[in-house]
Amino acid sequence: MPYQSKTNWKYDDVVTEHDLNRIEGGIVEAQEKVNSHASRTDNPHGVTPEQIGAETPTGVQAKVNAHANRTDNPHGVTCEQIGAIRVDPFDAFRDDYDAIQGLFCTVELRRADGKLYQKAVQSNPDTNGKYQRLMVKEYDETGEVVIKTKNLELIHDPNVKFPLWREV
Repeated sequence: MPYQSKTNWKYDDVVTEHDLNRIEGGIVEAQEKVNSHASRTDNPHGVTPEQIGAETPTGVQAKVNAHANRTDNPHGVTCEQIGAIRVDPFDAFRDDYDAIQGLFCTVELRRADGKLYQKAVQSNPDTNGKYQRLMVKEYDETGEVVIKTKNLELIHDPNVKFPLWREV
């Protein structure tokens, strides 16, 4: 039963057990309503992220996109951590420029003495001109003997800037 207030008390009114039970019942009812409201997670007041200074989904997505598009290595990942080779001491020579795809089909890395260290060649374009294969050869210190060859299948995902790859 909803709480019924008594607002016409007079100085000499006698407070009975009925009045105290009614008052205590009102306190319990009010506390239950407060508890019920406090436990709600459906945003009963319609508060927006902007009203409380929280990030909006659009704002979060913009920050994620900006971070994903960074090319300055924001986490300071080293070549050693990802198993890549350091290119600093090498000169890169590129050939077979594909203007449609905006890339070189052949890239050679040469040591400071000019000897070949690594050569990568893209091949097998699909009907959209996207290259499906990449062969990477690594050479010994003479630059003449192949010591390692990797044949990679390039997988083009429209949601990713660079192709994914797997060894074949």
